[in-house]
Parts: sequence; structure tokens; C-alpha cells
Amino acid sequence: MSSGRTGPKERGICSTWNRTSTLSLRQSRSIDVCLLFPGGSSLKRYLMKKVLVVSGHTDLKNSVANSTILGILKEKLPGAEFDLLDSLYPDFRIDVKAEQEKLLNADVIVLQFPIYWFSMPSLLERWIEDVFLHGWAYGSTGDRLKGKVLIDSYTTGSPETAYQKNGPVGHTMDEFLIKTPVIAGFCGMKYAGHV
Repeated sequence: MSSGRTGPKERGICSTWNRTSTLSLRQSRSIDVCLLFPGGSSLKRYLMKKVLVVSGHTDLKNSVANSTILGILKEKLPGAEFDLLDSLYPDFRIDVKAEQEKLLNADVIVLQFPIYWFSMPSLLERWIEDVFLHGWAYGSTGDRLKGKVLIDSYTTGSPETAYQKNGPVGHTMDEFLIKTPVIAGFCGMKYAGHV
């Protein structure tokens, strides 16, 4: 893994990072960052849709990688709404009605978060538990999210090679992130993958 900045490359209006590209962070620590939307597509097809980016980092002001990703998304998706959960809910008391309203207004929902202990941060987990309610998001009368697109955007503290069957972690990211596509399917959403 390289310690220097090797991306982004411009593809039309989309600033993307190659899977092998890294951001050089504090004290020569590097974290893999990929801002390419699923399937190699550019952000262009998302510009005409209402995008909600939900930042699930519990301490965004002390995150270089997640803050960088959010900054680039704000630049490339100027009409998107950004929901910074750590600023809104430092006490984990989620305003369910306000969050449901944001989801109703969105066509595309991007969950942006660091991987903590091979999962989402607790704040993002809590947000999903409180907001994606039976009778609203799922169940016989819960169809409010049906047809919306869901995308995971995550960062890790290890290179991509660590998340292979034969790597030090022994599992792939798809295995760790199985929850999001299951949630999407359960709520009638379209899971567009992870970046």
C-alpha cells in the first residue's frame, strides 16, 4: 500500500479513487478510500435525483478519511442533503419524525461510515433501529422506503487486502456488510452496493 496520494482521477464530473489509491494521513498512517459509485458509474446519474448522505461517524471532527469523503461528495453533489448524526445526536436521542421526513424526500440514501469492529458505528445502528420502524419502513403497511436506492460508503483502518478469505481478517467486506442489503430488501429498497 502506498503512503502517498495517488488519486483522484477525473471521469467527467466524477472525482474517483482507485481501489489501490490511498490518502496519506497523520503520522504516515494510510486508509484506503474509494469514492467510485457502485458499478463504476459516475456521480452524473445521481445528480438528477434527491440524495441524502447519512454520516454515521461518531466523531467526525477527528476523522480525516470520512471528512474528506463528505467534502468531495458535498462538492460533487451540491443539491444533496447531509445528515451528520454525530452533530445532531451526540446523546443518541434520534428525532425519528425529522429523520423519516429526510428519508421520504430522498431518492438515493448513502450511508457513509467507518467500519468499527467489523460493523457500522453504534450511532448509525441506533439511527436505523429508531427510524426504520415496523409499519413505516417494513411490514404489511410499511412501504415508505420502497423503491429508494441505498448505498454503503465506508472506510477501514486496513488495506483492502486485509479483507480477503486468505487475509489477516479472514473475511470479505461483503460478509461484514451483509446487514445493509438485507435491510434494503426487507424495506423494498434497491441496494446499489458499497464503495
